[in-house]
Amino acid sequence: VIGKHTLLTAAHVVYNKTNLQFKIFSNYNTESNVQITPTSYHIPAMYVSGPDSWKYDYAIVTVQENLRNYNNHNYINFDLGLMRNEVSFNRTVYVTGFGGNGQNITPELADVKSTGSGSFLSTPDTVKNYAFYFNTDMVPGDSGGPVYVQNTDGSKTVIGICAYEGGSFNQATRITNDILHF
Repeated sequence: VIGKHTLLTAAHVVYNKTNLQFKIFSNYNTESNVQITPTSYHIPAMYVSGPDSWKYDYAIVTVQENLRNYNNHNYINFDLGLMRNEVSFNRTVYVTGFGGNGQNITPELADVKSTGSGSFLSTPDTVKNYAFYFNTDMVPGDSGGPVYVQNTDGSKTVIGICAYEGGSFNQATRITNDILHF
């Protein structure tokens, strides 16, 4: 949740999908009873028709409900920030998602929000303007979730969107000026 009527996710989570359901969790990791009604989806044209769609794997979902003051809760938990190229590899990176939607997950773990932590990994120059690599565990179902760092004051800043899981690394779509302006 990045605004009172706005969600940020991966384009591949919402593009050409039907009957999407959205779940909102409180700060205390408990599912809320918030009913989310999407009114529009915004996906970059380059994701749909570009040769390198992975570079544009982000989407904005506008919802009817005001998530800032819905049922006396503020569901806006993160700030958005730009990741510097000179990131420290020993800085902790966090991922929160819903791995229960992935394959081979037992029914009792389905739709459970989880958070993991790990490290940044070296990212090839051909990728790093659009994405970055990290080693925090991630499974299908985590896509579209936030990749973030914790600041010294305890606040959290999203610097990427969970995009792809790989063998020895995972990839996040990097928050860029283009995404902030999108």
